[in-house]
Amino acid sequence: MDRRTFVVLAGLGALVSSLEAIANARTPSPVTDPTLVAQAAGFQTVGTVSQLNSAHVIQTRIGRTSVAVIRNPSNPNGVLAFNRRCPHEGCQVDWSNNQSQFVCPCHSAEFSATGQAVRGPARSPLTHYPARIQGGQVQVQII
Repeated sequence: MDRRTFVVLAGLGALVSSLEAIANARTPSPVTDPTLVAQAAGFQTVGTVSQLNSAHVIQTRIGRTSVAVIRNPSNPNGVLAFNRRCPHEGCQVDWSNNQSQFVCPCHSAEFSATGQAVRGPARSPLTHYPARIQGGQVQVQII
């Protein structure tokens, strides 16, 4: 288990163990912690806007799913998230900053910044996930 996975799992464990205390509180109060609100809505933090700006991509795992998050080319204030699994044979695609597209290292399939297949052998687009920026955090919802 790598360090990032451990930290994510430890954070989730802490969150789950604190939910009972929140539910049993005598005086109900709105949850204002953006992390708890995001996770309650199904969104998970995958990095910071600062990390995205410096690397141009955040590639990480959420559970068993490997995701890549980039800036939305049609809305620079937004983000797009994709499953990194190539629909051709399942290899992990990588974001190429130089080409502004995803490239599959196994069979050279290429995907646009919006996840559409632009060069075979893959014919299907990359799986897209809801993503957002909230409070300086980049968040993805795996559905």
